Parts: sequence; C-alpha cells; structure tokens
Amino acid sequence: GVAVWNSALLLTRLLDAISAQEAKASISQDRSLLRDKTVLELGCGCGLSSIAAAKLGASRVIATDGNTEVVQLAKYNAEKNDVQIILETAELKWGLLNAADYFDEADIIIGSDLTYNSGSWKVLAETMGAVLKPNGLVVYFSLGHSGFN
Repeated sequence: GVAVWNSALLLTRLLDAISAQEAKASISQDRSLLRDKTVLELGCGCGLSSIAAAKLGASRVIATDGNTEVVQLAKYNAEKNDVQIILETAELKWGLLNAADYFDEADIIIGSDLTYNSGSWKVLAETMGAVLKPNGLVVYFSLGHSGFN
C-alpha cells in the first residue's frame, strides 16, 4: 500500500490512453469505458488507479483494500486529488460473504498485482463474481513479482 507497483502504473496509463482515444474518436457516453460507470478497484493500495478512473469520468469509484491503513492512505490521496465526492474508500476482505455489500455494484472492476498469492485466487474470483454487474468488465494487470508464490 505504500509503494506503487509497475502494474498499477500501466493500468493507470491504459485507462488514460483509452479515455484519450474515446475523446478523439467522439465515442458516445454509453459506449465509453469509464464515463458514467461505477468502477470498483480491488487491492487499491495508494489509490492511484481509482483516482485516475474518477478523474477520467467514472460517476462512482469504490477503492477497496483488505488493509485498513492502506484504505486510509487511499482516502487521503483521494482528498488531496479532489475526487472524494466521486471516490469512496472501503475495507474489503475478499470472499463471497465479505463482498455481499457490493453485490452487482460494479460496471468495471480494476486491479493490478492481485494474483501473486495462489492461495487467494478462489476468494478473489468469488469477490469479482459477486460485485461485477452482468456484462461487466474486468481490467487487470500483473507483471509478476519474484519471491511471491
């Protein structure tokens, strides 16, 4: 939560590039990736990608992490970037029951470097399945990390 991984930087750059291309091509709001959508970030860390989603036109962004201190850092960063009206932060431990508060909330799930621990894959999949709306989209990056299993 106190470092920005390269995958989060790439995710943020991708969101920015897609938004720029949409603007250039005059893509309608209903076909836009972010505009007027609810975005939920899993494992938000410092909140960089969530802040980008808020600034790029998402109507609502939920930045989640399983660590309370990390969630507080993301909240602080949202306030410093003046997106706290659009961006809310929440502690979210992965798993079907924990995700029930966000059932079918997300048009888009974003995340980066969530799969470094294979022991968490099942609860990550449960969480994604619970929070993602039907026909929703997951945008995920992972470059991998040495030393993790």
